[in-house]
Amino acid sequence: NFTFTEFNDRKIPVWSINPQLTIHENFRIEFYFVPVHRGSELPGNGAVWQNPVSQTVSDHFVGLGITNLNYQKVDNKLHNASHGARAFIKAFGADFAISYYNGYAHSPHAIVNTSTSTVDFKYARVRMYSLDTEFPLFGLVWRGEIAYFHKGKFYETAPNYSSVEKKYLAVVFGFDKNDLFTKGFYLNIQYI
Repeated sequence: NFTFTEFNDRKIPVWSINPQLTIHENFRIEFYFVPVHRGSELPGNGAVWQNPVSQTVSDHFVGLGITNLNYQKVDNKLHNASHGARAFIKAFGADFAISYYNGYAHSPHAIVNTSTSTVDFKYARVRMYSLDTEFPLFGLVWRGEIAYFHKGKFYETAPNYSSVEKKYLAVVFGFDKNDLFTKGFYLNIQYI
């Protein structure tokens, strides 16, 4: 996406706590806690950091007769904090990681109301579980990842760029090889 999309952005720092506990070289667990949500800042038309895609979306809203854009902020309250955990396990010659995340998305989704000429941009509460693994076999490094979004995955709908929430399962499996046939040649094949 960053290669093929004209995209102006910069990082916004977020305060967080990330304790890690290593019980054995074969087991480690990490916890994440982000007490205050800091969403993406969406600059207005003509701003230095504006994403050209957002200009297209903005023009489309104007074409629909939308005149009011409202941006929701997540209240800085403890019950709105984001948190997660990740356990790393080495077993049977493979590395495994199990993850859980419950927190707000960094980018808002749009809720379009043409009757009031309004678009509300809201941050979704995301709940996601994942499992990934990697292991060597036949001189290749095999990798697999699976993630299940139980809550908070939104998709834009045509023609009005509004969004709808769906449960979502993502799977990636593939392998890679360094120095294939010659030094410096890297091969990576994935099925998504």
